[in-house]
Formats: sequence, structure tokens, C-alpha cells
Amino acid sequence: MKTCILVLLMCHISLCTGGQHLDVTIDQGTVRGYKHATRAVYAFHGIPYATIPTGKNKFKSSLPPPKFAGVFEAIEDAVLCPQLSNDLNYREDCLVVNVFVPEKVQLLPKSVLVMIHGGGFAVGFGNMLLPYNIVEKDVIVVTFNYRVGVHGFLCLNSENVPGNAGLRDQINALKWLKNNIAAFGGDPKDITLSGFNAGAASAELLLLSPAAKNLFDKIILESGSAAATWAVNPKSVDFARTVAIRNGATDVDDLLQLEEYYTSLSYPELIALTRSDGRHMEFVPCVDNGAAGEEIVLGAMPQVILQNGNYTKLPLLTGYTDAEGLIYYPERKRIMIEMDTNFKNHLPLNFNPYAYIEEADAIQLIKRFYFENTRVIENSIKNYTDYFSDSYFIYWIIESAKQHALNSVPVYLYQFSYVPSTQRLKGLGLGAGHCTQAFLIHDHYLTDDEARTENDLRVQRRLIRMWTNFIKMREPMSPHQTDYWEPLDVERMNYMTIDLNLQRKNFPLVERMLFWDQIMKENNETDVASGVHVYLGLFMLSSVVLIIRHNNRSPALNPDLDTARNSDSDHDLDSNFVPTLDFDFGLVLISIPVSTFDGVSVSVLFVLLVCGQQRIVTIAQGQVRGHLARDIYTFHGIPYATAPTGNQKFKGPLPAPSWDGVFDAIDNIIICPQNSFIIGPLPYTENCLIVNVYVPDTNSTSKPVLVVVHGGAFAYGFGNSGIPYNLVDRDIIVVTFNYRVGVHGFLCLNTENVPGNAGLKDQITALRWIKNNIEAFGGNPHDITLSGYSAGAGAAELLMLSPAATDLFHKVILESGSALNTWAVNPDGLEYARKVAAQNGATNINNVEQLEEYYTRLSYPELVTLVGNDQLFSFLPCLENTSENDAVITTMPEDVLRSGNYTKLPLLTGYTDAEGLLYYNERETRMTEMNENFSSQLPPNFDFYSVLKEYEAIDLIKSFYFDEEVITENSIRNYTDYFTDSIFSYGIVESSRLHALNGAPTYLYEFSYVVSTDELRDTGLGANHCAQTYLIFTNVETGPNGTHTETDAVVQRRLLDMWSNFIKVKEPMSPEQSNYWESLDVERMNYLVINTELENRSFPIPERMRLWEEVMQEGDDSDAACAIHFHIGLLFLSYIILIRSLS
Repeated sequence: MKTCILVLLMCHISLCTGGQHLDVTIDQGTVRGYKHATRAVYAFHGIPYATIPTGKNKFKSSLPPPKFAGVFEAIEDAVLCPQLSNDLNYREDCLVVNVFVPEKVQLLPKSVLVMIHGGGFAVGFGNMLLPYNIVEKDVIVVTFNYRVGVHGFLCLNSENVPGNAGLRDQINALKWLKNNIAAFGGDPKDITLSGFNAGAASAELLLLSPAAKNLFDKIILESGSAAATWAVNPKSVDFARTVAIRNGATDVDDLLQLEEYYTSLSYPELIALTRSDGRHMEFVPCVDNGAAGEEIVLGAMPQVILQNGNYTKLPLLTGYTDAEGLIYYPERKRIMIEMDTNFKNHLPLNFNPYAYIEEADAIQLIKRFYFENTRVIENSIKNYTDYFSDSYFIYWIIESAKQHALNSVPVYLYQFSYVPSTQRLKGLGLGAGHCTQAFLIHDHYLTDDEARTENDLRVQRRLIRMWTNFIKMREPMSPHQTDYWEPLDVERMNYMTIDLNLQRKNFPLVERMLFWDQIMKENNETDVASGVHVYLGLFMLSSVVLIIRHNNRSPALNPDLDTARNSDSDHDLDSNFVPTLDFDFGLVLISIPVSTFDGVSVSVLFVLLVCGQQRIVTIAQGQVRGHLARDIYTFHGIPYATAPTGNQKFKGPLPAPSWDGVFDAIDNIIICPQNSFIIGPLPYTENCLIVNVYVPDTNSTSKPVLVVVHGGAFAYGFGNSGIPYNLVDRDIIVVTFNYRVGVHGFLCLNTENVPGNAGLKDQITALRWIKNNIEAFGGNPHDITLSGYSAGAGAAELLMLSPAATDLFHKVILESGSALNTWAVNPDGLEYARKVAAQNGATNINNVEQLEEYYTRLSYPELVTLVGNDQLFSFLPCLENTSENDAVITTMPEDVLRSGNYTKLPLLTGYTDAEGLLYYNERETRMTEMNENFSSQLPPNFDFYSVLKEYEAIDLIKSFYFDEEVITENSIRNYTDYFTDSIFSYGIVESSRLHALNGAPTYLYEFSYVVSTDELRDTGLGANHCAQTYLIFTNVETGPNGTHTETDAVVQRRLLDMWSNFIKVKEPMSPEQSNYWESLDVERMNYLVINTELENRSFPIPERMRLWEEVMQEGDDSDAACAIHFHIGLLFLSYIILIRSLS
């Protein structure tokens, strides 16, 4: 559970504040909060609600908080309690609250929401999630810290270590809140307690605890429950002994000696006790006995309290996501191996005290039910996810909801299954990951509102509305609303499915929940659930004839259907296979005996999809298996090379591996080492050089092939970050691939071990692999189009100009990038490497051997953080030594273009009219820097590329774009134009001109259509960076349930027509078409404007291009550009005469 949380800790949350402040007087003194710069919220950060005891008392209850002499500046927003963390520093006195108050003033007190952070009881802090969206619904929100890990949850039930210190902190925070929230405008009689992950378990434990009685009035649980086996360790003292022994302690059977061992350890030593194993939550809450006069927090196991009903009944909103188990996706390879070799390591935590059957029997049942007694491998990923979803989260959440409802609590149960466009594992198709609902409701450091689609925002608005309704009115919907969400009735186990649309359902995940009942409950259980389960069995049995597919569960393997029916194999379930109707995709009914009710054997009968269409292709390395989805066979993660390691890791790639048997090509999230600030918590792997092949399910042979080079400023990204299914639908085979990025791919020292351009060498190796193997997939190796977007376009053009890539492709498409952009090649890669090394403390950087030694000894985590989070255009392609046999770039691209010494290929290239919107979100910072030090905002490598002195260029630029005025929000159009031209469009237009001069058929375009879902649409500034790529890749849906307009669909079809025509016949339009798009003629610089209509024009943005020619080109330039400039002059002269004649 720590996996997703640790990523959050890697980024210090820096909250924007404006000048307005608000002073509030509380019991401790006056506290001052500040208004957020862009949100209608006052934030009070880091207010102490208690004092942590120290020394040998550090595991006891917290002490009273300090008082303030003057005004307490509540601005410290990243206070952490002692824990295992990467970058943020913890401190001992960490018990603080953060209060978020709506700016809106009203006389009536406001409802209050208190959020308990998650983190597996081991990591985390109050401000992990920022609740601005709820606050802006006129709710005061409070977050807080509590002690975590061994510091918060060591339980010895002894005088100095009574246990549950973290829960006692939570109770003290609630008491502080109850006493002080009125001063902030909150209603102390209207407090909702919420939590996500382990925070949800904590919240429910407090609901069941008499120690927290009357401190809150409603409760919201997100993806967690106190009933889960990981929420309470019933054998906490034994566990403390185990950990102590593991760390070298003796005399652990003596409780006083054990207490002495723990109380004598420092915080670093305490933290080091805990394994950094992402699955294991080590120190968790316990049943405490009130040692040393401490108030008892948890006097019995949660299940016992729930069943006897001896607790305060409060309205409850609780639920889960449909793929909670994705929290264990990054560790799947290790865990799958362990599940095969020693499955008990991956039973639910504290399994034996909770289960009612023997461990060995449980393992046998689980392996049969989820994995059909086969090996747990990548092809089992759906079942693997279901297993962890159910065993760690869903079963316990549903069981808790049922018990509360049996105790007459108003319970609102939901299943959240919407997958936001920003979810990193969206492409897996497995469902909504752990805590997705919490991440959609609240902000966090990975939040990118600009990247959210209209569907994302629609679901987010619905969630926020239902949650705030519950906070304010105790139910998520009004009874008068359609799809009214009723409280849970255990007779039908009704719940709400929250997806793009709402749907009321009954009996969640019936087979899977019934299965876990058999493991976790006594067979003679007599409560209402028994009746419910009998009903479920009948419900399932009567419904099976209607089922033609299993509820999203894939089989562990995909055996041939006939083999499954007829073979004499010794598969444990063979005797349970029964005949079924011969559907095209093949179904098998499986009956598994799971329990006995009143002497009657009851079996779970369900349907497995077992023969999804596959295609096996034989290539040089062996056989690969692809799978059919939406009429496309997908082959993911096929190795095209092997990344060198150790001191060789910056060299060119090594040959690809071969294999025996069939390679199952299903791993679609393989990522090369890169900074997680951009890609979030996706794990990278060193051996990442893979291709993904998308093959249309059509009968045609020798199909044209499109190869896509991903973008990402040469610093981040992976092949499947964009998948053009829409072009595959046009009967084109599409190949995407990974290449090394950042320092791993583009460190350039021109030495033996670091020759430079490893990422480009990967790209060439991938193209060779495609050339040699694509025929086996049905592709034509003599009809390959290379395309790229953003930095991928720069890379594609570099390969076009490189003799090392000759004959590997036959046409080129460039989208929003060029090799002539100043960011595409660093002319002095060695000097940049020295600069970065010096910034990171290296010495002897002028000695290139020492410099090589410095870089080659760094680990990948160290390499990817060398330039911090400012990754854009850091390590770039470079000039290499001509003596290197595999050198890719030995001459600057502009020199190659001017010489014409390269293979001329048909080229489709262009830009959007507002590429500079890439920097829209950073406008405040950049505008300030432009006013104070404009040189910091010049294009990368400017001094090398410009023919003017820097100060001369700055004077020209400021005069042309900004009229020498201060650059403010009012300058946003000029700001956008400046970055559009300097970073993208000038280099793209100049590149197209030089290709056309060299006789290459060149098709130049300007894309200016703003898609309806573009979140910057209302700025009126134009089409964002790579907007054309987005529209080509995206799934445009129109109609009542769609998020796009018919115009979006029309423009997309037009783009796809032109792009696929170019891929197939080397030109985007037939000459017979209206608005025929002619190849570029440098005498008139003709280009096509792509918007709702097509328009042929001449001389793109001439004034702006002329300025950059003056900055970037020698004044005595003697080629055809001179004639062009003359024509531009005549064009403007005639334009002026025309205007004057009309005025």
C-alpha cells in the first residue's frame, strides 16, 4: 500500500498564496492564514494540535499543544512525522492540522469535513490531498498529521508503549477541531469524518471506538475498511517481537526488555526497522487494554464490535473501485514469481487469525478460483488484479457495509469504475485503480487539470456534488432525483455504480464475495447473510443461462477451447468442465464447490471467456502471441534490442533476446528510466527497449506501415503514451516503441563508454527490427512511413538526415517539431554534461575520463534526478565523433539540409497556430522571468544558433512581440506567439523550405482547429501544441453520451483521410479533390490551413518568420530565401496599398 503513497512524498507541495490574509483567534492564540492565489480558499497550514512526547515516552499519547505569544503564521504546508521518505524531511514535533476555509462569508456556520490521510499506516501526511474542490462548495475542510509506522503503531500494551499512538493522535486532532472550528466559521455539531486507504480504516475504527464518541456526525470511507485484515493486527506483541529479532534484539520474550529495546532507538533507527516492501504494512492498529491508565481506543476486534452493534450509529458513505488491486501492478513480476513458489506470502496480511479454514486449504481454493491452478503469469493480470482487489479491499468494504446496515445505520454503498483519462494504467483496461475516486475529487501534486477530458470533469462534478450533499444533508442524493441512491438494504445488497453514467445494481460481485465468505466465515453462521447467500446461489444459478460473458474476468490462461473440452490433461477443474453453446468467442461453464448450507452442497457456477482470438506470429527471435481487441491484433512489449548495463549503459543497444515457446505480447506499460515527476508512479525498467505492433484484422496483405516516435522533450515518455488506433482502422499497421530518454539516452561525452545519442541509436535499431520483421505481421517492409510528434518529430527528421538510417523508411510525417528547432540538437553536449555534473557536486569535470566515471557509476534513480523536475530539453541529441562507426549525427542538421547531402523522401510537416500554449500554465513564472532576465526565456542553445549578440536579439524580440512593455497577463497573445515561433514554428517552416529546395516533395500545414474538449479553448488563442496529434489519436465520441462535437468528428476524419493517403500513396490528397494540397513551392511558400474548412495560403506568418530569419540567419544568405523575402515585401506593399484604397 505504500507504493502509490511514496511517490506523493517525492514532491514537496508548494501552495500558491496571494497577499490577502485572515486572522483567527483560537484557544492557543491568533493564527494567520492566507488566501490561495487562484482558488477561493483561505489556507491555514501547520497549526499544532498537540505536542509529541519524547524520549522513552515517545509511544504514549500526545501532550497538549503549545500556545502562541504573537500571531502564528500558518504557512508551513509540508510537515511530516518520522517515516520512510525520499526527499521530504520529517520532524519529531509533527502533530499539526491544516484548515481550509471558503472565501465566501456567511452568517450560518459551515459544514466541516475532516480527512484522514492514507499510506498503509506507514507513510503520508495531511496535505497529501488538497481539498480545494470541496472547500469551494462552501465546506470547511481539515487535514492533519498523525504518527505513522512504528512510531504510531507499535503495540506492546505496556506502560511506555500502550499502543495505537497514531489513533490517539487522530482523536486528539478531532478534539482540537471540536473545540476550535467555530472560530474558523465551522459548525462543531456538523462534522463529517472521512479517510482514504488506511485513512478509511482509521475513520471506521474511530466510528467503532467509544474514545471518539461525539467527535463527528457522519463518515465517508474511500477504498478502505476497519474490517480488512490489514487494519488491525490481533497479535501485535508477537509481531513486535518478530521485528525486534529480525533486527538483532535478544530477550524479546521479556516484555520489559522488549519495551526497553524499542524506547531506546532513535527515529532513524526506528524507521530503519521497517522493510521498504511496498506490499507489507508492518505496524498497524491493535486491540489495546488501557495500559498505564491510557484510554482504551480499540477494546475488541472490529468484526466483533460490528456484529454486536455496540457503537454509535452514524450515516455512512462507503465504497471501492473496481480495480483496487492495481496498487500491486508495479510489483507484479516479483509478486507473481512469489505466488508460484510460495503463495502464502501473498495471502491477506494477518490471514491466519482472520480465516476460518486452514491456510493450505485456503491457498488451494484461491489458486483454483482465481488462477485455475495454473502458474500466475503476465497473462493472469486480470485475475491477479481481482485477487488483490477482493482480498485486500472489496470483500471487507462490502462486509463492513452489510454489517452497518444490519445495525440500522443509513449506509450508501458504491462501486467506482470510471477510469479517468489521466490514470497512468488506463491502457490496461482493468478498471479504476486504488483510491481513484479520492484522486478525482481532490487535488494532489500529480493533478493536471489541463489534461482532464470533459468526461473526467463530468464525473468529477458528479462525485463532488454527491459527496457535498452527504456532508451537508446526510445523503448523497435527494429522493426526487432520477437514479436516487437508496440506503443499503441487505436483502438485495443494493449499491450505486459510478461511471460515466450512474447505475443502480444489486449484489455486488456475487461469486467473488461468496467465495471469500467461505474462507472468512464459520460454516454455521446464522445471521441474515446466510439467507442472502442462499438467495445469491439461486440468483446465479437461474441467471447463468442468460450470461454470455463473465463479468470482466479473464482466464488465467487462454487455452484452446477444443483442448479444454476434449483433452485428457490432469487439470484440477477438468471434471467440472461442462458443454456449452458454441459462441464465436468460446465459453466454458465452471462449477466450483465452495460451501455447505444445512447439509446441501452449494457450488458457484460461473462463465469464463477462454478462447479470445489470438494470432501467433513467427519472427527471427521466436514466436509471439498477440490478442484481438476492437478488430485490431495488439502485440505489446516485444524486445527489439537489449539495453546495455553497468559502465556500458550509455552505449548503443545490444542484440535482442530470443526465446523458446511462445512470447505472450501483453505488457503494454514498459517504460525506460525517467523522472517520475512527469509520468507519475509508473515504474520504469532498465531493459525497456521494446516495440508494440498494431495489426488490422483484415484480409489484405503487404499493408503499409506507420512507425511513431513518441515525444517528451527527449526526457520522458514511452511508446504507448499515444496509440493511433484510428489509423490502424484505415488498414495500416502501426508500430510504436521505446527508446532511452533523458541522461540515459542523450548524455554525450564523445568517449568510448559514452559516445552519445544512445536514444537515437535505439530508434535506428528499432527501425531495423521493423524492416526485418514486419512482413511476418502482414506489413510491407518497402512501405514504411516514419512519424513523430514534438521531440519525436525532431528525432524523426534527424534520422531522415542521418546516413545511419538510410533505407529504413520511405516517407516522413512530422507533427509540431523539427530537427531545426534549437532544442533538437545541443551543439556542445560535453559542456552541458560538465555543467550538470558540477551542479550535482562532481569535481574534476574538465577531465573527461573523470567525468565519464562520474556518470557511469550513478544508479538510475540518481541519473533521473540529476536535473530535478526541470526535465524539458535538458539532455539532447548531439554532434558525435566522425570516427564512431555507429555515429548518427556528425554535422548540424541545418548544414546537412543546406548541403542537400541526405536521402530525399516525401515529407508531410506542420505546426499548430498556438504551439506556445505548451507554456500557458507556467505563464506567471515565465512572465516574471522575462521582465527580470529575458535571456532565461530565450530558446535552448540560443547563443550557438543566433547570428546576433544576445542583447541585440533580446532588444529585437521585445520590441517586436511586446512593444518594449512590461509583460503581463494582457500580453498573453504575444507571449504565446513568441513561444510558438521561437520554440516551434520558425524551425518547422525553415526546415520545410530547405527540404523543398532540395527537391523533396514537401506538404506544409498549419493546424488551427481547436477541439471542443481543449481546456484552453476559451482563451481564444488557437490550437495547442500537438493538437493535431491529439485529434488523430483520440477516440472522438459524439451524440448524447459523447464528449465531442460533430465538427470535431468532421475535422478528425479529414485529418485521418489526409494522413492515411500520405502513408499509402505519398501525397495527402488526390489532384482531383477540391482545395488540392500541392507540394511546397519555395517561390510562394504555399501551405494548407487545416480548420473546420481547408484553405490554401502562401507565406506562413511572414512578419514573424522574417524576424526570426534576422535573428537566426546570416545577412548575406544567398539562396532562394532572398527571393522569398523580396516577394514578401511586395506582398506587404500591395496589401498596404489595398488597405489605403479601402479606407
